[in-house]
Amino acid sequence: YNPYQTFAAGICYGALFFTPLMHNVFAFWTRFLPSNSMHAVVFKTGIDCVTSFPVNVSALIAFQTLARKESSSTNLQKFQSIQNSLQLNLWPTLIMGWKIWPAVTVLNYKFVPVIYRVLLLNSVSYCWNVALIFYTIPSKSSQRVQ
Repeated sequence: YNPYQTFAAGICYGALFFTPLMHNVFAFWTRFLPSNSMHAVVFKTGIDCVTSFPVNVSALIAFQTLARKESSSTNLQKFQSIQNSLQLNLWPTLIMGWKIWPAVTVLNYKFVPVIYRVLLLNSVSYCWNVALIFYTIPSKSSQRVQ
């Protein structure tokens, strides 16, 4: 168990980045496109998949990379590590996520009351993030996350 990794990946990403961002995304859609017609749901899902999802995946990869780095690493080494991790993992992770998240997002916008939408995303994200952590852990035969 590493408390620093838990703090960086769990608290910094989950509580301080992901949840507030998703709260604001849902508040925006509730204000500007409150309809849950299928046309509106598909539109919101499409916009989310090409805007907030890539931002979230990039942030998750960056926080995971920082959590795995030695505290003695220089800021330049940490930045280069994040850059390398994003180059290696961003597209494969986005492609994998685009197979899962559009369905979750459609269900969320169509059937879940506004006050529970972030809770649903956090619940699914927990499983998604655990899977990503294992996906991005470097193995002896892989070049993922340096």
